[in-house]
Amino acid sequence: MKPVQFKQAVSYIENRKYLKYAVIPIAIVLLFFIISPQILSQSTYRIVSHNRYFQAELPFQFNLLNDSLKTIKNQDFDVKLKVKGHTIPDNVYINYEGKEFMMTRYGTDLYTFTLKNLLSNLTFRFRIDKYNSSPFDLMVLPKPLLMKFLVKITYPPYLKKNPTP
Repeated sequence: MKPVQFKQAVSYIENRKYLKYAVIPIAIVLLFFIISPQILSQSTYRIVSHNRYFQAELPFQFNLLNDSLKTIKNQDFDVKLKVKGHTIPDNVYINYEGKEFMMTRYGTDLYTFTLKNLLSNLTFRFRIDKYNSSPFDLMVLPKPLLMKFLVKITYPPYLKKNPTP
């Protein structure tokens, strides 16, 4: 058996009649590219970055209201969350250390949960139905200790006492 070259196996002149069937799919792809180019570029980026986690588009936003995600060891930390969107869910859950807890709702779109007696750093995320937030890292700092206490006293002149060193 001899190898066959592509030019000999496929006749462009004979296959020209099938080009009319390719016009419609090419026109659709070009239409997508003109109307909304991010459709093609986002999906291509996701295919190329296959080892990266991509979060599903959420119908609402998770807004963490805490100014700082730092707390002191053995103290409680109140997580405050605001949910913005077209629909406001009834229940919001917080996940940390492999456990899931329901947050307390106050107001129409505000939720809170108290993390008790924190000993080490932890990562948590919020869940509403099948939607998860991106993770948040809470840093637990050691309790500050007073190592040395020095007081310099300057007495009023009418007492006639020397200042302490």
